[in-house]
Amino acid sequence: MHQASVLIIDDEPSVRKMIAATLEGEGYHIHYAENGLEGLEITRIVSPEIVILDLKMPEMDGLGFLEELKPKPEDPRAIIVLTGHGDVKEIEACYQAGVNSFLRKPFHLAELRGVVKNAVDLKRHAFNLDQLVQTRTKQLEEESMAKSQVLSTATHELRTPLTSMLGYVQRVLHRPDKVGPLTDRRRSYLGAAEKNALRLKALIENILDVSKVEAGNLDLDPVEVDVREQIDDILTEMEYDITEKQIEVVIDIPDDLPQVMTDQLRFSQIVTNLLSNAFKYSPEFATVTISARPADKFVQVDVIDTGVGISKTDQTKLFTKFFRADNSSTTEVPGTGLGLFIVKHLVGAMGGRIWMESEEDVGTTFSFVLPASGGALAVERPAA
Repeated sequence: MHQASVLIIDDEPSVRKMIAATLEGEGYHIHYAENGLEGLEITRIVSPEIVILDLKMPEMDGLGFLEELKPKPEDPRAIIVLTGHGDVKEIEACYQAGVNSFLRKPFHLAELRGVVKNAVDLKRHAFNLDQLVQTRTKQLEEESMAKSQVLSTATHELRTPLTSMLGYVQRVLHRPDKVGPLTDRRRSYLGAAEKNALRLKALIENILDVSKVEAGNLDLDPVEVDVREQIDDILTEMEYDITEKQIEVVIDIPDDLPQVMTDQLRFSQIVTNLLSNAFKYSPEFATVTISARPADKFVQVDVIDTGVGISKTDQTKLFTKFFRADNSSTTEVPGTGLGLFIVKHLVGAMGGRIWMESEEDVGTTFSFVLPASGGALAVERPAA
């Protein structure tokens, strides 16, 4: 037996009484109104679950009532309009105003009961589903936050012993004056250990950055940065990657380029990631170009390679977490699929944006802009 409240808004007493007599027998609580204005007053007091509304009434008609009420699709209230004619414009206006069902006069009592029941069931189901979605979404957000916190704590705990082990390996490997000479075999073993420890360290740093991005805890210290000077330092640090494949690096940066307002360490992280990808996915003796130029109140930096390129399908997913292009020539290249995800959020957090263009077997260009010094945008902490 239904226990919902029903508001009948109709200027004809006989219609109100007939509907009331029918629905009271089904267990509904009935309220009356003779026009839209009176109906609004009752609606604000009792908040009926069902409104049965006539369109043609004095003082305020049905459309006027709907305009004032402004029902929304997610509201649990069901609205049924009584109509004695087939005015298409009025019916369209009713649908746009949030009406669920129509009942044409004259109607049979069984038809009335069926329309009311269906409207109520549909609204209750939609409302419950919306509540379920909201509840589940909140749960997922809380679970995601908890996982990020656990992940952050775990990676911090991993980083400490790893840093210590890497320090000892590098000391033995690179300071023979302190620890004594090494045989070629031992140097080879320690070199492999150093290489894999550095890869593990990079993975841990990436996971920490992802947890910060998802928790909205990126710490940024915006300062004025000289793009050319910073890129020269980055290329010096990446000399091994360049010489290993005999990459030709072309720098196209004007001397009068404005400085950018950015976090210096994060700027270096962005450019290093893009250059690392360009070197890894380019063949030997390829050319990689780094250019920068003013772009309105921003500075645009482009990293251009002549490598394997990226398919149209993969381009749409490139900046997502853990994604790696499905390409036979790239699957052997080590990586976690986190770098570009982090880069995108770093650029966005510093008031810029990033995009790319690519063609398979031709090459790829990654471009990003950051606020120029002087006309810089305020750096805001990104939302979680």
